[in-house]
Amino acid sequence: MGSFMPKGDQVTATIKYQIDDGTRFTSEHAWNRGYLTSLNIRQVAVAYPLHDLRRIAFGSNIEHEELPDAGWSWSHSAEILKNFGFTAVKFDPKWVKADEDVRAGDFDDLQSLENTYFPEVTEAVRKLTGANRVFITNSIVRRGDAPINKSSSAPVIIKSKEMNVAPDNYKALEDTRPTHIASSDNSRPARGAHVDYTPLGARRSIRRWRPDIYTAAAEAGIIDAEDKICAEAQVDAQDKESNAIIEEKYNKDGKLGPRYAAYSVWRPMRTVTRDPLAMAARRLFQENGALGFLGYESRMLAAPAMGGDFLRELESVSVSEQVAKAYESSNGGNDAASLLHTPQWYYLPEQKSDEVIVLKFFDSAALGGGMVSGEAGGAPHASPDLGEAAYGEARWSVEVRCIAIW
Repeated sequence: MGSFMPKGDQVTATIKYQIDDGTRFTSEHAWNRGYLTSLNIRQVAVAYPLHDLRRIAFGSNIEHEELPDAGWSWSHSAEILKNFGFTAVKFDPKWVKADEDVRAGDFDDLQSLENTYFPEVTEAVRKLTGANRVFITNSIVRRGDAPINKSSSAPVIIKSKEMNVAPDNYKALEDTRPTHIASSDNSRPARGAHVDYTPLGARRSIRRWRPDIYTAAAEAGIIDAEDKICAEAQVDAQDKESNAIIEEKYNKDGKLGPRYAAYSVWRPMRTVTRDPLAMAARRLFQENGALGFLGYESRMLAAPAMGGDFLRELESVSVSEQVAKAYESSNGGNDAASLLHTPQWYYLPEQKSDEVIVLKFFDSAALGGGMVSGEAGGAPHASPDLGEAAYGEARWSVEVRCIAIW
C-alpha cells in the first residue's frame, strides 16, 4: 500500500519517543499512580517533516494511486480511515464560534455536550465505519500550552515526570453516562507518541467499563468468541497471556470475528496554530525496527455497576537507549536518524474548527495484521512541537472517545 505524498512547503516538528531503558511498570504501579497520571519516563525528541492531511482528505494536489478522486466525501474519508487508521471530516460549523470565550462553559459542561455535540460525533462514526452501535465513553477539553522546548529540531533526551491531571471530583456517577474532563482541569497536549489501546486494553474495556457496552459486546458475540479462543489455550481474555492466540485466531480462514473498535474524534474550538494533533500509520513502524511499542497500564474509572475500576493497557512508541543516544550525539545526522525516519507523520495545518480528525485506537478487524479485512490498526499519535512555526493562542480542543460495535 502506497503513501500519500503532499505537495508544497512542509513544517518540521518534533515527536517524542519513550527510551526503552529496560524499565517495566507493574500493575501495582498503575493502581497507585491514579487516574490520567502520565508516566515517569525518559524520551528523545526526533524531528520530522509533517505531511498535509487536508490535501488528502478534502481534495487538492493529491498524488496517490489508490485514491485518485479529489474532493471530500464520507466514503472518501472512510477509505482513508481504513487504509491508514486516521482521517478527517467536516462537521457543522454552527456548533462552535471558536473565538468567543464566553461559550467556553458549553464545551466544559457534559450535559451541553450530550445535547448538542455527542449526537454529531456518534453519527459521524457510524457514517465512516458502518458500525451498528457507538458508545461515547469519555471526553476531554484541552486548553493550554504544552511545556515549551527551546528547539524544535535539535535532538534532546528529556526526563518526563509523573503528572496527575484528573480533577478531585473525577467520578463515574451513572452506569451509562460518559465521564468528562473540563478545560479548567488543565489537561495538556501530549508530546509523546502513543496509542491509547492495545488489544488487551480493548478486551478489558468492553468487559469492565460500563454495563451497556458489555451487554452490546455480549449480544454481538464478541465476548463469547474471545472466551472460546482463550479456553482452548487455558488462558483468560483479560490477561496478557491471551494476546498471541487471539491475534492468531480471532480473524481466520478468511472470516472476521465479531467486530468492535475504539476511536477518538478530535476537534479544535479555534484555528490551531500550535500543538496540533499528528498521526502516523501503524504499518510504517516496521516489526523489529528501530521504533517499537511498549505496553503500560492506566487506571480507568468504571461505572458503579461494574464493581470497581480496571486497568486498560496502552502503549508508547519506543526507541532503544543505544539508538536514542546515537541520534542525540549526532544531532540527528547519522544512520541512527535514518532508522527513526520511516514513519510519515500527518496533520491538518492551521486546522479549522469545522475540520475534525477521526483517529482509530483499536480495531478487532485489524487483528492478524488486517489480512482478512484490510483494516489498519490503531494509529500512533502525538502533539508535536512546531518550534518557530508555532504562533498565536494556546490550543483549545475537545476530544470525544468512543467504542463501536458491529
